[in-house]
Amino acid sequence: MYSNVFVPTNQRCQIRIPVGEDPSGVVGHEIIERLNVGWQGVVTFNYLLELGKELDESGYSVICNADYSLVEGGFLSKYVGNIMSEYLKDTEDNRKKSEKYKELSEIQIAFLDKAIKNPNFDRAEFSRLENLPIKEYQEAILDEKADADFIALVNKLITKYDGGKWDKDDAIQFLAIHYRHNKEQFKQNALSEKTWLYKDSQNMLADLIFDNIDFILIIKDTDKLAEYLSNYVDLFKRDQLNGVSRHGLSGSLFSESSAVPLHKKLFGFKKQKEILLKHIEDSYEKYKRDDLEIGSPYVEPEYIGDHKRDTVTLTVSKADEGKDADLFLFVHTMLALEQDKYLAIEGFSYGPTEVFDMYDSGFLFKIRLKNNVCEKTEQKLFESYDEKYHLLKFAGQEIELSKKGKQTDAVLLLQTLLKEQTTEWKHNDEIFEDWGFNDDDFKNAPKNKIYFAGKKINDAVELKTQIKDFIECNTSKARINPKYRKVDE
Repeated sequence: MYSNVFVPTNQRCQIRIPVGEDPSGVVGHEIIERLNVGWQGVVTFNYLLELGKELDESGYSVICNADYSLVEGGFLSKYVGNIMSEYLKDTEDNRKKSEKYKELSEIQIAFLDKAIKNPNFDRAEFSRLENLPIKEYQEAILDEKADADFIALVNKLITKYDGGKWDKDDAIQFLAIHYRHNKEQFKQNALSEKTWLYKDSQNMLADLIFDNIDFILIIKDTDKLAEYLSNYVDLFKRDQLNGVSRHGLSGSLFSESSAVPLHKKLFGFKKQKEILLKHIEDSYEKYKRDDLEIGSPYVEPEYIGDHKRDTVTLTVSKADEGKDADLFLFVHTMLALEQDKYLAIEGFSYGPTEVFDMYDSGFLFKIRLKNNVCEKTEQKLFESYDEKYHLLKFAGQEIELSKKGKQTDAVLLLQTLLKEQTTEWKHNDEIFEDWGFNDDDFKNAPKNKIYFAGKKINDAVELKTQIKDFIECNTSKARINPKYRKVDE
């Protein structure tokens, strides 16, 4: 059999098993599950360390913590209180036969057998035994079956209640121990009955730690990060991120292949912007204030009060599932709107926002609107035009129509239309005459030259204001939309 498990950016593991070797598919399914669970944790852990070195090699630091990991709900504890209670009430015959009681440890069984004979058993001890450490932690740490330096680091990180912490050196050392142990295990098991897929308690505990601890990366010098982020958002705004590939981490989040099918490509930035601004405007209309809290338009907050820690998921609206939601990038668009000065991001959160918050809303941004971005259309008027720099000021935005003073058709058309002081249309022959065209120029001009010049102006205006109809035009005439300018009657 062979696999793509060692491909650096593989999305999901694939396994090929020769015909006849696994007719039921059980073996293949088990192998795939073992390969696919937990692999991302160590990749992310290593990536964040490398990211710190890349962005601020001399000043970066990390903090890792695992508070409350050994108490009820913690990732290293297993709650069996319900099974223990059933054991106390069950018949002696059922206690011996029932499969569910095999989840109880020898310590728990011994305590319960005594409690059956003595109704006045120690309730505090019962509560303590409801949440015993999971098997991986018990064997690797408490039974000391793991490497000594591994045990020392785990004991530094994980304590009974408040938990400990790792610094950067601890995190780097833990990663090195993990890779060293994996190599040793591979050499020992690759050709044995256990095979290279075998994981001992140290491997399994390390996977749980990678997947569950809080990892905080601290960057002191943020200049390089700001530059990278700005360049990345610029790519997004220029529609140079194609389809989401879901391979690797942020260095390859998006496919650059020209073979991405259209229905799998991301929305263009204009569409992304249109969706989010409409969502923000709806919130503004509801509260009529410039400081707002905005979540993704495609994520509905989910009640998590009845869920365990590892089962929290976000609910995507059924009507949009697999459609718009897959092509819309909420965080990217929010950063782009801040870069274009539509708003300022004053804070953000992910998941529940308070200790007793029972709803997971995904990303939530606290924003402050700028430039009256949510004013009604009738209040958005033409303000001025700078002929030297070709800057149109409209709806609180400065809109550049051409670079380096170039006299484009869009520039010429706007200058002509601004000379008209009424709501009358300018026909193509009038526009060409204003441009200095003679009869031959007029006959040789492309049929839709004026129309495309108007569209060019509208595209530039829409990019900054979300207004699509600043210029009204067709193939024979054009004008500035009367509702956007003050005209003397």
